[in-house]
Amino acid sequence: STRPAPAHGYRRRGLDRCPLCEQPVEVFPLALGSGFDAVVPGEYPTARVPEDAARHIVRGRLWPGRDPGGWSRIWHRAVCPEEATPEDTELLAMWRALRVRRRARAEAARPPAPRPPVP
Repeated sequence: STRPAPAHGYRRRGLDRCPLCEQPVEVFPLALGSGFDAVVPGEYPTARVPEDAARHIVRGRLWPGRDPGGWSRIWHRAVCPEEATPEDTELLAMWRALRVRRRARAEAARPPAPRPPVP
């Protein structure tokens, strides 16, 4: 099942952060249509990336589907901790890891609780 078009409002190519989960992403212009969308940084063996989550780059543009060269990108929305839980086991493992990182970042940013006065 193909997910809806991007709605996160990326406006330029390059490294960025997802506005929902604040994880690092790489943003590319879409090959089909206008606008931009994000992938998880890095490339992954194509055989391990489900077709609906696979993306590939051709001439600096982001295309849906697997790369025939053996390495594909992963659409960030397929593993974003703020999106629906993925069914694929490979993507689920990445989704869980990103949730843990997001929680750790949130806890580190939270000020420490005040200590009770010592009598």
